[in-house]
Amino acid sequence: MGCSGGPGRVAGVVGADTAGELTELGAHRLRQPARFGGAEARLGDHVRVVAAASAGCGSTGWCLAVWSVHNWMLTLFPAPAQEEIWGEDPAARISAALA
Repeated sequence: MGCSGGPGRVAGVVGADTAGELTELGAHRLRQPARFGGAEARLGDHVRVVAAASAGCGSTGWCLAVWSVHNWMLTLFPAPAQEEIWGEDPAARISAALA
């Protein structure tokens, strides 16, 4: 998995190839419920994985943290909302805006 800022990359930008690798690994599904194929990982495990990714590349770690914790946030919504997002594509990456 490459890091932003490497050869041919823009600093602070996670490339599509890296995002694709995270998706292929299922890393963004750490906090997703098992009923949708996620790892349903505990918070401490999530933090350790994100810290390891961040040690290699801060931008990659940040995106992984956002995608995986927003999967957890979706679990706070009613089941129909979860089904709407994950029903057809359980590997969907989620990014939410908070205000």
